[in-house]
Amino acid sequence: LGDIVRILGVRVSRDNPTYLEVEVGMGVDLGIVTVDTARVRLRLDEAEPPQLTKLGASLEIPGTLHGKGVVEITDSGFKGAFDLSVVPHSLRASAVLAVESADGVTGVLVGAEVEFPLPIVLGTSGLGIFGFMGGVGVNYERDEPTGVTTPALRWLEDQFPRAGNVMAPEGWKLTPGAYAFAAGMLVGTLEGGYVVHLKGIILIELPGPRLLLIMKADVLKAPPVLNSNQTAAFLAVLDVDFGRGTITIGVVAQYEIVSLLKIRVPVTAFFNTRDSNDWFVDLGTYTEPVTISVLDVLSGVGYLMVHGNGISPLPTPLASTGIT
Repeated sequence: LGDIVRILGVRVSRDNPTYLEVEVGMGVDLGIVTVDTARVRLRLDEAEPPQLTKLGASLEIPGTLHGKGVVEITDSGFKGAFDLSVVPHSLRASAVLAVESADGVTGVLVGAEVEFPLPIVLGTSGLGIFGFMGGVGVNYERDEPTGVTTPALRWLEDQFPRAGNVMAPEGWKLTPGAYAFAAGMLVGTLEGGYVVHLKGIILIELPGPRLLLIMKADVLKAPPVLNSNQTAAFLAVLDVDFGRGTITIGVVAQYEIVSLLKIRVPVTAFFNTRDSNDWFVDLGTYTEPVTISVLDVLSGVGYLMVHGNGISPLPTPLASTGIT
């Protein structure tokens, strides 16, 4: 039974009416369609028919189509996403859609991405365009984390693994009067993007205005058939907030050779154009240092923080055990 149904989460509402929501991961094979996940809501304080609030499924037609999608019913609307690949033509398309209403305001979030089997060659540069993406948010704004120095970078790290990437509904919240516009492209080396594969995105938010320039790069990422154990990734964002007069830069570089070497280098910088003393440049921090691991035996951590208006509170020395 555990191979078919797994409990992924349980929630109980605090206020009336009292609901119990149970989300389960499933492996129900219906032929070419497999039900992956489902969420059911039950009312506890009085009799009411159960409600199906989330359903995720996969489609697999060997050698022809491969895809997955999910639809979620929320208290104020719905969210959905799908990702579909046409195997014979190496064509991939994905899209997300969210529509929610609150206090008489309706928000719409839509995004789409398409990848081509053959690139649009960019002259003699050795690079080609492998796809495009775009998105629009009306009465939606990004749901950034708080308590971090570069919230836009942390938001991106959470968004990219999700279906829909930057436009994934999980990273957005309904906000009256907020607007967002995104456009980007996928660029890679002509042998298939295995040496370098870039995704560049421009995201504009209103009011503000606020401009985000985003780049995600995968380097030395070989196709699965080559079974490479070497990967390198680079994620960067330039966040220009014209309303507050601030510029924030966040970069995370990672390189890994499985079971041999792992390096992670975070770099953050901040500049306040209205206060010449309000700036900092951090090569790692006390809470998120530069890390190096060799053979899963030797490890090292470190950071360099330079702040124009002082560092407060001063971090304590990094604790170390063994060889660091």
